[in-house]
Amino acid sequence: MKKQKIVLIMIYIMLVCLTACSKGTKDSEIKENIEDELESVMDSDDEIMNIEILEKNFDKKDSYGLVYAKVVSEMDEIQYIRYFSFSYDYDKEDGWEIETVNEAYEDKWDVVPLAGVNENKITQLLDGINIKINEDIWSIKENNISNVTIVSHNTSLKDNKDVVVVSFTIDDYVMRASGQLTLNLMFDEEWKLDTTDGEDSFVAVEKMECVHNVTNDDLIEEILIEELTYGGTDEEIQLSWSSTEQVILMDKYEISEFVINSEETSSKGMYKCYDCNFTLTKRNVEFDVNAKVEYEYNGSQGWTHMTTSLTPTISSLDIGGDWIGTYTGAPYSGDCVLSINTIDEYGNITGIYSYAPYADGEFGEPGSFYVSGSIDMDTLCINLSPGEWINEPKWSTLTMEISAQLIVTEATMYGSGHECCPFILTRDDY
Repeated sequence: MKKQKIVLIMIYIMLVCLTACSKGTKDSEIKENIEDELESVMDSDDEIMNIEILEKNFDKKDSYGLVYAKVVSEMDEIQYIRYFSFSYDYDKEDGWEIETVNEAYEDKWDVVPLAGVNENKITQLLDGINIKINEDIWSIKENNISNVTIVSHNTSLKDNKDVVVVSFTIDDYVMRASGQLTLNLMFDEEWKLDTTDGEDSFVAVEKMECVHNVTNDDLIEEILIEELTYGGTDEEIQLSWSSTEQVILMDKYEISEFVINSEETSSKGMYKCYDCNFTLTKRNVEFDVNAKVEYEYNGSQGWTHMTTSLTPTISSLDIGGDWIGTYTGAPYSGDCVLSINTIDEYGNITGIYSYAPYADGEFGEPGSFYVSGSIDMDTLCINLSPGEWINEPKWSTLTMEISAQLIVTEATMYGSGHECCPFILTRDDY
């Protein structure tokens, strides 16, 4: 009987001891509980590598416990060092259970790289980078780059620096560019792009399906649609009309020596400007014309013409000889002739102006006098001052200044002669 009581007492003591140690207060059990608790809230790729119990305090009387722990985890070759506090609650049936989790010692938290940037994330790092290629800004997106290749990868964990040289091809609507870009990364809780180098290595070329095949004839057809204007209002050269600007009509047979000087591409190949020159030969004037013909790429529509600008300059002028026509006067009209005897390279003119009224008697007497002046090459306006009389009618009073403008398309001069009478003249060889 005595032996049986001793056995029962030993069993009771063992049960008390087991109870005191089996309610979750062992370090191994605490770590297991902490790991289970954190894994439910942490990223699935964030793997817990170590849990260190820094401090623990369990008070069964108050049913309260508190644990401080250091947790080390790794994800994507980055180590995370964090600290937490875990408050426990005691239940007679379930024992000690974690009630709440709070961050602790945040000033001690740390993020440490274990290796350089994950090369699988290079495409993500490139996303959003803008690089300059041939004066155009290309924006890199994950969906517009291909052939991504790591050329070199140098990491300095000590300095938290990583340098990756990557080659790739970037596509746009009309062009694609290939080259190498150096990514300089700094580690600040994660690998972040600091600067880039090497954008000048990129070479952009047109996609075969977007090449703009344009011929000289194509450009000439676009040019012929446009109006060629010459001259303009000049306060110092005023005729009876308000503007000296004129529209010069063009025919294809009048165009010669057509040449494309250059082809300029902009906006990543979506705009093209052809700079051209050609000779336009009219009856009295030969022009050297600069043309800029612009096209735009519009996706499914392909290349469409935008604008054409024309800038003419006179290369040669042929207005010598007799310009014959009629004038309108009051009370008499009549015939008149402007004979341009000389004209030099600067536009200086000498000649004779003659007129013959449609009238009888002394009012029908013809007159003529010398003139001299110049033609303004920018407006083709002629201003001639009167000189001495050659044949002075009895009824005449004063000689008058001769003003006229050469209208290129009509090969005609419109202006005013003696007594400000308006006239229309054409050269007698037409």
